[in-house]
Amino acid sequence: MVITEWSPMRLIIPKIDVDLMVLSGDVFDRNLLDKGPVHYGNYYENLYSPLPSTEPGNVAIAAHRGAKWMFFFRLDELEEGDQMIIEMAGYRFIYEVEWQKIIEPDDWSVIAPTDYPALTLTTCEPKTGVSTHRLIVRGKLVEVLNIADSDAVNTVTYG
Repeated sequence: MVITEWSPMRLIIPKIDVDLMVLSGDVFDRNLLDKGPVHYGNYYENLYSPLPSTEPGNVAIAAHRGAKWMFFFRLDELEEGDQMIIEMAGYRFIYEVEWQKIIEPDDWSVIAPTDYPALTLTTCEPKTGVSTHRLIVRGKLVEVLNIADSDAVNTVTYG
């Protein structure tokens, strides 16, 4: 299962009550980031964040954490095994959190391609005050559900 064209993307993180539409565009466009989470797409030094897939790769999404937006305000509460879900093109991609860490703001290694289907969420750290670092949460794909046909849900399990 490989999605090759952009269509509406929904990010759901049940534990922290996130249910948001993800935007496509320039992740460094502050006006766009003010509207919601943004898929990295083509981002830094010609690296590319793919769309959700069962193939190896790293779907990367950035969002504000503090101030008036608070899209990823509670991201630090996620723990290993918590679910992060992307719905796109009639499929539900279910990821489980592997780890979280705090990095320097110019460390792009966490968004680099992975050798397994991954989801990486990035946001500012700390959650209030002046942002000096980035909080990163990485998830690994564990299941894909075909939700386009509600009468027959097909499941693919990974891991």
